[in-house]
Amino acid sequence: MLPILITALLLASPAAAQGSTDGSFAAVAPTAVLRLWEGDAPGALGDGEHDVPTLTVFQPPAERRTGAAVVVFPGGGYGGLAGHEGQGYAEWLCGYGVTAFVLRYRLGSKGYRHPVMWNDASRAVRLVRARAEEWGVDGNRVGVMGSSAGGHLASTILTHWDRGAADAEDAVERQSSRPDFGILCYPVISMREPLVHRGSRRNLLGDEPAPELVDLLSNQDQTDAETPPTFLWHTADDPVVKVGNAYAFADGLAGAGVPHELHVYPAGRHGLGLGARSPAGRAPDELLDWTSRCVVWLAGVADRRHVDGLPVAVVQRAERWAVALPPAPTVETSSSPSIGTVRGQVGHVLVVEAGERPVEPGTECSWAEGARGTVVDVVDGHVLVAITVRASLPEPGAEVVRVRR
Repeated sequence: MLPILITALLLASPAAAQGSTDGSFAAVAPTAVLRLWEGDAPGALGDGEHDVPTLTVFQPPAERRTGAAVVVFPGGGYGGLAGHEGQGYAEWLCGYGVTAFVLRYRLGSKGYRHPVMWNDASRAVRLVRARAEEWGVDGNRVGVMGSSAGGHLASTILTHWDRGAADAEDAVERQSSRPDFGILCYPVISMREPLVHRGSRRNLLGDEPAPELVDLLSNQDQTDAETPPTFLWHTADDPVVKVGNAYAFADGLAGAGVPHELHVYPAGRHGLGLGARSPAGRAPDELLDWTSRCVVWLAGVADRRHVDGLPVAVVQRAERWAVALPPAPTVETSSSPSIGTVRGQVGHVLVVEAGERPVEPGTECSWAEGARGTVVDVVDGHVLVAITVRASLPEPGAEVVRVRR
């Protein structure tokens, strides 16, 4: 089980932004605004702007795109949408080569109630996957991010998802709504006392919600082994959304064996976001500490290649290792017998189909001149190799061999 991390405030941010030539983040303009449905959205109460859920696309320069994508759910108590938790996050993500999609979902202040918001979020994830090739996105690396009530919506899609309807006429509905990872910022999680944010619950469920609905959307109790890896942060003295929400969800993740990282800072108002409305023109160390920590975490869980068809248990175990600290670099050596062939990659962990020879954790290996890795686990006929010297990344079918000292 990976530990929950409780960190001090205002530690140095080590990450370097990739948005401009001077190391600061560049301003990013949206490239498209799309309706989630071509016609009226299911359950629409009218045809006003607030009745039409949309997805606004923010793309990094083509040469900097990593293939990862994040659908962003702004907060606002299910009664409004906070811009700094939408476009601000999108600009920050683009600075690291991540394509961002900001969802304008329908709101309780306009008469909508669950499951409308959840339907909008599910459709957004499906739409990104359906058009992944068009946007230069890898459909296996689509995450969600939300703050405050947007964090509740993100936690809802992290725990209430489906694999799509294979026989649907609409190609979008054939896609899975399961995110590959989640980022939750000072999130509302529980719909029950004493943790509930009452305004969010009222806008989502109405004045007198059914107890079973309250339980269903208290998402700390809905986690299981297939809940995606999640990064969370909160401030201990948040006066609006109690920090117990973040603790409760992390506890649910821990109980289900799901990789996660939680940072709790001792002080800070609600709605901090990045620490600035926009990162444009700012260096990474001018933003709040959680941003640099999240970038390191994101590199572990969002860097996936060729995982289609791999057993779920193998990918989940690789996720656990991908968010752990990598082993120390290995020494230069000569190589010999094969341990198997590469099938895919999750973060800095290679998934290798085991050969005939047995292999133990700690075995050093290589797949190309100057490249090194260490076996960290063996599961279901697959060897998990942590990359320690990243000279090159292997394609599926590449042979991985032992290294002799």
